[in-house]
Amino acid sequence: MEVNGVFDVTVVSAYGTQKGGKVDQSDPYCKVSVKDLELFRTEVVKNSLSPIWNCRKQVHIEGSAVSDSEMITFDVYDHDRLSRDDFLGRVELSIAAIARGEEVEKVHMLKGRSLPRKDAVTGALTVEVRFTQGPPTDSCTNWHFENGKFRPGSA
Repeated sequence: MEVNGVFDVTVVSAYGTQKGGKVDQSDPYCKVSVKDLELFRTEVVKNSLSPIWNCRKQVHIEGSAVSDSEMITFDVYDHDRLSRDDFLGRVELSIAAIARGEEVEKVHMLKGRSLPRKDAVTGALTVEVRFTQGPPTDSCTNWHFENGKFRPGSA
């Protein structure tokens, strides 16, 4: 499927995430990416299991070979200053499905990463993703698919 348009992405909030470390609360943030390339991330919310971010970004994506398996990934982590950030859960949404105008639910249950990891995951993530066909009218981050690879910049 050919995609050329702006994805208006808002990471609204998470609810009921688990503790990331040995303390009672987490310091969660959400990283938004495609094919392991980070598009943006929210701010860290201190001491919360149900953070509210309301982080909105616009991303222009174009490419002629975008398949249903190409996903926008929302990974939620607990920020740790002294060690590696703890994974709290993931939501994946199909870029092609969003571009086709298929309804994407706002609230998604967080899931673990694919095997061989066994992640203990709880909670939900609320996101809003809207697609507008055509070139961007405002300044936004540009990305494109080329030969099955996702790259920054315009095609």
